[in-house]
Amino acid sequence: MSSPFAIVAGVGPGTGATVARKFGAAYPVALLARNPANYEGAVEDIEAAGGKAIGIPTDVTDAKSVKDAVEAAQKEFGGDKYLKHPPTLIFTGATAAMKGSALTAAFSTGKFALRSLSQSLAREFGPRGIHVSHVNIDGVIDIPRTHEWMKDAGPDAKIKPEAVSRSLLEAWHGLIMICDRLPTHTGFCTLNLGHVSRRK
Repeated sequence: MSSPFAIVAGVGPGTGATVARKFGAAYPVALLARNPANYEGAVEDIEAAGGKAIGIPTDVTDAKSVKDAVEAAQKEFGGDKYLKHPPTLIFTGATAAMKGSALTAAFSTGKFALRSLSQSLAREFGPRGIHVSHVNIDGVIDIPRTHEWMKDAGPDAKIKPEAVSRSLLEAWHGLIMICDRLPTHTGFCTLNLGHVSRRK
């Protein structure tokens, strides 16, 4: 019997790479990013730890690029494995997906749209056995780009990438059971990760 694999899209040096490493400890994983430098280190780490990983240069705003990436992952990890298992799409959102704040107009607009997209996809593809969820990351993630943010707020003010990756893997495992109990015309799960998951 074939086994599933994971695809982590938009891999960067912070959260994306950490999520890929976490999934890579349990499953073969394909890492997608426009810049190969963003995933090369994570691919090496996963393989050094005994896992299977492939990095694929991908522009997720280009449908053909995404299609080619999925086909490359299928070829690398074995034929049509991806299609033999109930596919699960997890979109990572933010607090801004739920409420707008001052000085976050552009960011909030994008995150609101992502949440709406995930709901629409769930209702379109749920009846076909594709689970879609929106995971709300309710806080600032502690990555290099945010090191100077909230410096005086204390060590627990930010969410560790390791906590996010652990929660996403746990969510992925749970989503199959949760979504299978939902009416097929909805198929949408929204999960909130934040204040209880800030540490490793």
